[in-house]
Amino acid sequence: MMACMGAAFTACSSDEDTTPSYADSNKFEPAADDNSELANYRRDFYKNTGTYLLFDDRGVLDVCYDMFSTSTSSYTYTYDYIENFSSQKKAAEKVKESILKRLGDSSPFSIMIVDKIHAWTYNEGVLEAKPKKDPTYYLGSQCYVFSLEQGKAFTDPSFFDNLIANIVLAKVNAKGDTFLKDFFALIEDYDKYQDYDKYGLGYPEEYNDDLARSLGFLRDGNGWYFRSKKYDISDYVTAVFTYTNAEFEEEFSAYPICIARYAKMKELIESLGVNVDGE
Repeated sequence: MMACMGAAFTACSSDEDTTPSYADSNKFEPAADDNSELANYRRDFYKNTGTYLLFDDRGVLDVCYDMFSTSTSSYTYTYDYIENFSSQKKAAEKVKESILKRLGDSSPFSIMIVDKIHAWTYNEGVLEAKPKKDPTYYLGSQCYVFSLEQGKAFTDPSFFDNLIANIVLAKVNAKGDTFLKDFFALIEDYDKYQDYDKYGLGYPEEYNDDLARSLGFLRDGNGWYFRSKKYDISDYVTAVFTYTNAEFEEEFSAYPICIARYAKMKELIESLGVNVDGE
């Protein structure tokens, strides 16, 4: 197993030579003299997708370099690798169809598929396992790492929908509020629902999904506040990858603002080059 540290812990002086020592080689592709079954499959994978395929990070650049995903840069990671070629190929084909085909022009430079990701953190100088659930993915600028969760990816029908929703959510959040201004504008005076509690807005202090949906939120926040911006965005990105247009319009037929916001979020996601419907 190999470990990697977030770029937040890397620094260099202005006098340091930062020219990469690997400038004359591409460590993301198999060696030129490697004609193994796996090497040939990885070459074909790149030709078909434009994305380099890895199953381990041994001898490769730090896949965690310059990460932009949230809550990952303070951890060290180790991996359980997939060693058998037939299992590697099965995993890669599934990721290609379920993730890369839908990411389209937003596909990453490279991906690494592993059986399990383990997250560790330092506590008073001692490396300890992350107390919460190990991550199923993290997103670096050079490489996206996906965990199959020891086979769960093939038994949970929502696994890859949830995975791509999280990937796209990171991309949407990285674009900022300006990118989403038309989405927010579909709720009149959107900011007031972020700035004031229900009492201050003249609504009963109770949890009420029906009221929230009539305003344009997919669900209520709690008894005192409507859904926060962070979760409002997340709810709609998830919905785009959970419902077809017809399914969403049927389930939320009584809430026209929700239908309009779903359509707008889908339009914005597709503007990033993402093929929501995988076609």
